[in-house]
Amino acid sequence: MKKTVLAVMLSLALGAAAQTATYTESILYAFGSTSISDGGTPNALVMDSAGNLYGTTQTGGGSTFCFAGCGMVFKISPTGTETILHIFTNNPDGAVPLSGLAIDKSDNLYGTTNAGGFNGNGTVFKITSKGKYSVLHKFGKTKSDGLYPFGPVVLDSAGNIYGTTEQGGSTSNLCVGNGSTGCGTIFKITAKGVETVLYKFTGEADGAYPVTNLVRDSKGNLYGSNISNVLFKVSPTGVATTLYTFPGVDELLDGSYTARNSSGTFYGDFDYPNGSSDGLWQVTSGGVETTYTLCTNCSSTSADGAGFNGPLLLSGGIVYGTASAGGASGGGAVYEFDSTTSTETILYNFPNPGSSTSDGWTPNAGVIMDSAGNLYGTTIAGEYFGNGQMGTVFKLTKN
Repeated sequence: MKKTVLAVMLSLALGAAAQTATYTESILYAFGSTSISDGGTPNALVMDSAGNLYGTTQTGGGSTFCFAGCGMVFKISPTGTETILHIFTNNPDGAVPLSGLAIDKSDNLYGTTNAGGFNGNGTVFKITSKGKYSVLHKFGKTKSDGLYPFGPVVLDSAGNIYGTTEQGGSTSNLCVGNGSTGCGTIFKITAKGVETVLYKFTGEADGAYPVTNLVRDSKGNLYGSNISNVLFKVSPTGVATTLYTFPGVDELLDGSYTARNSSGTFYGDFDYPNGSSDGLWQVTSGGVETTYTLCTNCSSTSADGAGFNGPLLLSGGIVYGTASAGGASGGGAVYEFDSTTSTETILYNFPNPGSSTSDGWTPNAGVIMDSAGNLYGTTIAGEYFGNGQMGTVFKLTKN
């Protein structure tokens, strides 16, 4: 094994099969099982103090403007009752949310739509737990504004909202043409809807096209990664620092969801082209990267999972996430990973796509955890009671 030094990548292949822990899965809700106006393709979840789950769907909802529906915001009670809080209609409220929500202490919810709003450039919205909806910002009304928000937003204690746009901002020649307009931005929006573009990516050392989440520390610094394989930091005043540039070709592919622990160590997932290898990366505050290869020649038969490309949860030093394919049956898996022992544990295997009428498959939006250690997540496909394959909300309870 090579010695790890500053800015040098150490790759750890897991030779043995992952361990398996037994969890009991229950489907809290199956989309499309009760109404043709129901949502489909659900994103990540958030939970309030009463145990209600909230999320968005990329499609469905009943709007006729979008080919498959413009998506919606939903609430699922602890007993599995769904309430549709908002159905997107494209303009003025936005369309096609591609990520989950953030929730404040008053159970107000915040999110983005990738389309709709002003000229289809996307929006930032607020919605109460009772369904009162308001648009806080429509992107693209000025030349320097961002376009097409993709990832979720993060909040501070004052109610300010932070997030990224995939395009817009800088008009660098590196990010113009071939359907691209600008390298992307990091934005701040006040509770009253006043936007500030904190940073415009240039496509140079800072990279371009941030499409996943931001992590905010106690000092207000923001961290994330972008498609250009750059792990970055942006200060509250908009000063950017490149923390690490990943040496692998297309290591982050479509960008990597980022988690950060209290000591400043970052975690994310990687998905090499053509399934050559998938897994997790770790970068310390000193710039030392370690990669953990969880599958090679990845496919639906990879027992340890494949397609590690969703949000990550850090709890008690353990990384929790989802693999959208592979696992014991090929329908994906929920896993935990202990970097101190380089051990992956499969918590639940989803069935082979199309083989079940009572379960979902293809989980790719990560999981969240309640105070009792139960896990909750979504699948983007699955059939329930013989009705449409539009995804599920599931709960995992440890036996």
